[in-house]
Amino acid sequence: MNPTWLLLVLAAGGVLVAITKWTANVDADRERLKADGERFRRFMRRVDRRIKSILDRLPSPLATGRSPVSLTELGERVAEAIQASTWADELLPEVSQDAEGKEPFEVHQLCTDLVDELEYTPGPLTPSRPPSEIRFPTDYQPPTLGGMAHN
Repeated sequence: MNPTWLLLVLAAGGVLVAITKWTANVDADRERLKADGERFRRFMRRVDRRIKSILDRLPSPLATGRSPVSLTELGERVAEAIQASTWADELLPEVSQDAEGKEPFEVHQLCTDLVDELEYTPGPLTPSRPPSEIRFPTDYQPPTLGGMAHN
């Protein structure tokens, strides 16, 4: 056998072994990356849940967190834009009968329950999702109210 052929066969065998090792290393790296990616996704889900938990505890920019609950300046502008007083006047007879003789916290709970029972219908100045599904402050951009941007 010619030594040149022997050298070529050995070189080809060496290249084949190197490619096999390289392929095995790439496969091992891909498996490690998959595992790391899954760990990262689990970590980010935990972070996301914690952030949502924090945001859920933040007060709405539309109402104060103090007792009694009252509207902020932005809340008053939104209430005016959606004509909340007209809606409140329509509901007052029903709510006042149910609220008669109750403590303030019971009246508050009654009103909260009543609002939760209502079917949400988006309008031109309201978000496409019910407010209960919006996580303030990052999830909602209030509409411009008659040319007034919110602060």
